[in-house]
This record gives sequence, C-alpha cells and structure tokens, in this order.
Amino acid sequence: MKKNKIRISACTIVKNEAENIGKWLENMRAFADELIVVDTGSTDGTQAIARAAGARLFSFPWRDDFAAAKNFALDQAQGDWIAFCDADETFREDTLPLVRPTIARLHPIRTVAAILCRLVNIDPGRDDAFIGASVQIRLFRRMRALRYVGAVHEALAVPQGYTVELVRELTILHTGYKESVAREKLARNYALLEEKVRRQGGKRTARDARYFMDCCYGLGRHAEAIRYAEEALAGEQDVEDAAPHIYTILVSAYLFGHYPFDEVVAVMDRALAACPDLVDFRLMKGIYLFDQWDYLGAEPLLRLGLQMHRPDPATLAGIQDSAERFLPGACYALGRIAELRGARDEAEAYYLQGLISQRHHARLLCRLVDALRADGLPDDAIIELLARVYDRERDADFLVRALREHRGGKLVLYYLRAAQLADEHPEEREIYAYLAAGNYGAAAAAAGDRLETLYRRGLRAARELQLPPTDGLYTLLPDTYRKEWGKS
Repeated sequence: MKKNKIRISACTIVKNEAENIGKWLENMRAFADELIVVDTGSTDGTQAIARAAGARLFSFPWRDDFAAAKNFALDQAQGDWIAFCDADETFREDTLPLVRPTIARLHPIRTVAAILCRLVNIDPGRDDAFIGASVQIRLFRRMRALRYVGAVHEALAVPQGYTVELVRELTILHTGYKESVAREKLARNYALLEEKVRRQGGKRTARDARYFMDCCYGLGRHAEAIRYAEEALAGEQDVEDAAPHIYTILVSAYLFGHYPFDEVVAVMDRALAACPDLVDFRLMKGIYLFDQWDYLGAEPLLRLGLQMHRPDPATLAGIQDSAERFLPGACYALGRIAELRGARDEAEAYYLQGLISQRHHARLLCRLVDALRADGLPDDAIIELLARVYDRERDADFLVRALREHRGGKLVLYYLRAAQLADEHPEEREIYAYLAAGNYGAAAAAAGDRLETLYRRGLRAARELQLPPTDGLYTLLPDTYRKEWGKS
C-alpha cells in the first residue's frame, strides 16, 4: 500500500517585503505543498507578487503583536508540517533537497514536535559577509498545542512531553541586515518593548533588558546599549544562555562608541574572564590592539584565537560558532605583523587564510597581491593562486573593482574580460583597460573624451530645463561651455 505523502505548509507574515518575497516563494516552493502569506498592511506590491506566484494570501490587521499574526497564519495551514521563515530567510540552496527527507525521517517519531536549523546572518551589502550564526526552530508539526507566544521576540512554545530535534545539515540564510530596513525594524521593536514594559507595570526583566540592548546597539545608541547590557548581566540567571551575546554587544558598544582605550580593554578582559572558551573575545581584543599599534600585545591573542577556532559541526556550540566574522580581520593583522618581521611567506599564508573565510575582502586581496609581487611572483602565477579562492566569472566584478584601484596591472586586464560591471559605461571600462596595461597616454585621452561627453550632456540638460547661470552645474563647467550656456 502506498504511504500518504506528508504535506508541508510554508508560512510567513509580511509587510512591504516586495524586495524579498519573490525569492522566499521560489525557495519554499522547492519542498512545500502550499505557500501561505499573511500580509499585515503592505503598500509596495508584496501582495501582487504573492498572488501571482500562486500563494494563498490573507490579510491580518496589525496590532503590535507578532505572535498573534503568526498564529493566524498557522490557523490557515493545512499541511502536516509547517515551515515558518521570515520573508528575508531562505534555505541555503545546497540544503533545500534535504528539507523534505528530514521531515519524512522524523515524522513517525510522534514525540518530535520541531526541528532546530542553523540560521546564518549575512550582509548583502558586503557581498554576503558572514555576521553570525544561531539555531532556530523553523520547521515543526502542525498541531494545536504548538503556538507562538510574545508580542515581540516571539517564540514557539513547545508543550511538555515533546522534544526538539537538532538537524545540523539544514542551514537558513537571513539577509535582513540592510541598514535602512534594519533601523526601521529596530525602532519598531523598541516601541513594542516599551509597550510591553508598560503592561508589566513598569517592571523590566533581564530578558527585556537584553532585547532593549539589541535595539539600542542596532540604532547606534551605544551608551544606552551599555546600560541595558549591564542590567541584563545583573540578572544573569535569567539570561545565562545569552551571556556570550550580551558580552559581545557590550564590548562592541564600547568599541563603536569610541570609549577610552583603558575602558575598552577593561570590558574586553571582563568578557574574556566570563567566557574563557569563546574565541570571539580573543580575536576582538587582538584586532583592537593591532588597530592601536600594539603589535606585541595583539599577536599572541590572535594566534591563540586562530588555534582555538576549530568549531565542531556535530555540536550545538559548533553550529552556533560566530567567530568566523572576525577571521578576516585577524588574518589581516597577523599578515601585516609577519610582513613587518620580514616573514612574507607567513604573511601570504595568513592573507590567503583570511580570503578563504571571506573572499570578498578587498584589503586582504590587495595585501596578498602586494606580498606575492614583492616575492617576484609574475601575474600569471598570481592568477593561478587566486583561482584557489575565486571563480573568474562569478567574482570578476569584485576582483576588477578591488584591483584597479591598487595597481592591478595585467590582473585587471585578465578579469576585466569576464566582468560585467553593469553600473559602468563602456567608455569607463576602456579607461580601466588602458590604465591596467600601463598605457597612460591612451587612458588620459579616453578620459578626456569621456569628460567632454559629460560636459555636453550637462549643457544640453541646462538648456532643456532652462537653468540659470547660478545653478551649481554652471560652476563645474569649463569657460568654453559657460560661454555657450550664456548664449542659450
């Protein structure tokens, strides 16, 4: 007898997510049987995109309660299992084929109510740079006893008698760190937290303080973030699981708040004492000391940090490891220190290690190229080495942009052929090619032609718009074009 197929419902709640919802729908469709989008007041075309993609679209009046909106979405679902991801969260492409088999494996175990997945925060504005990692419930059974709680920082409440299974093979990418969007969300969450505290009669728990800390830090209010972090740490028994995160924000607030050197070092030492097995604070302190020109203090911390960083993907701590975000800075600092000692081979190894952890790191790339050239390595050999890190087609735009400002020479010519550089004009590509080839006369002539074209376009626009000579454009034009402007 053929077994009944396990049905999966993919759910999300949205407001003005036109930038993300298309990718979310495509991602979830790879394994889900139905797509449920609950809109809380979009005005940017989100609803039209969801409807055109065949999602079941519902409206839910926003009432400052994330749990209420998510539970409404659950009430619309008809599947056996739920995949509940935010619109800016998608399963990494290589893990997508594993979602349904994982659910099928765990479905017969009736005590397993939910699945913990690795969630990786990346920054699309910095070539998907790694920010941090955690584990989150994003897959769970559809059952009446499973509901979200909490108006803000909502969480799925798993009833007693049920378990949560950690599946390290499943990875979700979260891209919600675009600055303008993040600030808007943080300001909204801060207001919701204030309302929550008012409903509690003005009493603030340690967890409330932790969430206030997150909001203030993200909004650049560093002094307030420090105050809330200290308040959260004072109630450590309530936030013991979050202590590493709280210390990370505390240290970062001192750093980016530009507090005095002694105060920054003191709070770093506190974090090291409280979390001695965490690599992050050794790397943070080492990078900070390097930036303050204390190379002797920085080097042993950075070396030990890199030696300690051996995350085990089979453990919860390994899955949540976030030290990766400090690896490029640590490798850059150790490489520069090695160069100062004249140990170029060691420096090159550190630069390469840093690029393997974050390949779109322009400073590391340029230092590596400089070191290799100082060793007498020809450009074709450098290209061969870079092929260990970069894909010529996929990474060409980054390589050209990074190297053309850094005496890229023939390297730029090589990657320029594959680069798209969609935001630039063909004339500018020609200038870069001449510069890379060392033909500075031709580059100057091409640049002059380009400038001439821009002058004429400016003059034509001034005439069409009937701009007066007091306009700012007038001051940018050479005398010849100013005279022509006066004749118009």
